[in-house]
Amino acid sequence: MPAPIHKRSNTCTRRAFLAATAGLVGCGKSSKTKSSSQVLRYAIALEPATLDPACIIETPSLELLQNVYEGLVTFDENNRVVPQLAEHLDISPDGLVYTFYLRSGVKFHNGRQMSASDVKFSLERALWHETKSGVASNYLGGIVGLQDVVSGKSRELDGVKVVDPQTVTVTLDRPRGYFLGALAYPTSWIVCREAIERNGGRLDENAAIGTGPFRFAEYRHSYKFVLTCNRDHYAGRPPLDRIERPIVKDPQTVHIMYENGELDICTLTPGDFLNDSRNPKLKSEIRVVPSADVDFLVMHPDLEPAFRNVKARQAIARAVDRKEIAEVASHGIWTAEFGFLPPGFPGYNEGLNPHQFNPEYARSLLAGAGYPGGRSFPKLTLVYPKSSNEISAMAQVIRKNLNENLRLPVDLQERDAAVLRTDLYQSRVAFCINDWAPDYIDPQNYLSMLLHSKASLNFFGYRNAKFDALCDRADAESDMAKRIPLYQEADRLAMEEVALLPLVCGSGRILVKPYVKGLRRNLMSYLLHSLTHLER
Repeated sequence: MPAPIHKRSNTCTRRAFLAATAGLVGCGKSSKTKSSSQVLRYAIALEPATLDPACIIETPSLELLQNVYEGLVTFDENNRVVPQLAEHLDISPDGLVYTFYLRSGVKFHNGRQMSASDVKFSLERALWHETKSGVASNYLGGIVGLQDVVSGKSRELDGVKVVDPQTVTVTLDRPRGYFLGALAYPTSWIVCREAIERNGGRLDENAAIGTGPFRFAEYRHSYKFVLTCNRDHYAGRPPLDRIERPIVKDPQTVHIMYENGELDICTLTPGDFLNDSRNPKLKSEIRVVPSADVDFLVMHPDLEPAFRNVKARQAIARAVDRKEIAEVASHGIWTAEFGFLPPGFPGYNEGLNPHQFNPEYARSLLAGAGYPGGRSFPKLTLVYPKSSNEISAMAQVIRKNLNENLRLPVDLQERDAAVLRTDLYQSRVAFCINDWAPDYIDPQNYLSMLLHSKASLNFFGYRNAKFDALCDRADAESDMAKRIPLYQEADRLAMEEVALLPLVCGSGRILVKPYVKGLRRNLMSYLLHSLTHLER
């Protein structure tokens, strides 16, 4: 649960941030002997679409660049919002004005001192038309004057004010209890103005100058990224000298490179996990890593009339064996998911399962919806992304369940993942498997962002006034203890009505060489490598 840093006196807020800061900025230099060659090597599975923090939408790119750039706040390994470039902050009693007090001694990689003006520039630039960010207005949403900047009416964001070189205020249009979580997203990372301007306004490898513990050293397209340690980082020199990230898209190639000693970390497919868990050498190097990614089934009521009947959706929910899906598709790595908020997330509804697997009851629900024995139910085509064997296996289990338990014939159609996402977003697919990974660790990022009737990302046709009202109240509340019950009730309502059908939530498995120490993760990804080091 995010640290309780909302709506309190200035003194208490500063104490909370200073306490969190103590755990964040320490370099954690080990008393043990480290390898003389402090080079961490692990693959990145894609060629980033962009190196501009304002435009990042992919977790691998975020995880790479978080070592180069920093924001005012971030998430720690306990999934709490903690300070980064802000040493502490104050929040006005009405929840509208956030005052950030910046750390002293923070320098960009070019040696220039960072100041409050850089914060203002970075937030404004993320919204400028020429930056071409498709996500900045979502994560900076609510800052006064945002629409004027997005529309081109103004270059300045009225809600962001420089008080002095070490202090900046951000004013919101209404209270938003999730604001600090959204502010941790890369769209708010602080970038170097002069480097971008010298590069013709582009932020690519030639202008990738941040304040983080590592500098951007090399980018050989389709081959490798190299980061080198920032010896002048305000928290001290990181233990690693270099981070090398070869671009390797094939997971089998990555596994071979790990076995050959060319990589220090390797992400496992479920198949490789099964094999490696039987390998005497490799099984001791397997680690479980948390994840908040949820795969779910979409039944769009506007595109398939049969799905407008809630009993039909509930029948399908009761007929699909989510535990079988988890076992068959992932060999037990993933877990069956019954609420939309994943385990470990604030507001997770432990024990929530409104539609337990029950084929007999599913058949009675389908009959009550007007389709006894599946008769007259339209033939379904289940579309799923061409991304992995595991997703294909998931689709096959769903088809088998629906055919055996409800006598519903289902065709399967595999599509390119990007094409499917576009089709879903443009309301061209009624029945499909999709997934969601959090942009920040807050229930608003799942429930309000995806299922509120006015949400720009609600591509699933769910509309419920009571659900909207619960999310509206929770979104505006600053006290997390008061927000959680509201989100839990909203989650319970949406799952009862099968707004979406959660299928599985995956913890992951990775291989890590025994000499890699200080590696940290949270529900989203690896954390920056300010504590990582090698002990051989």
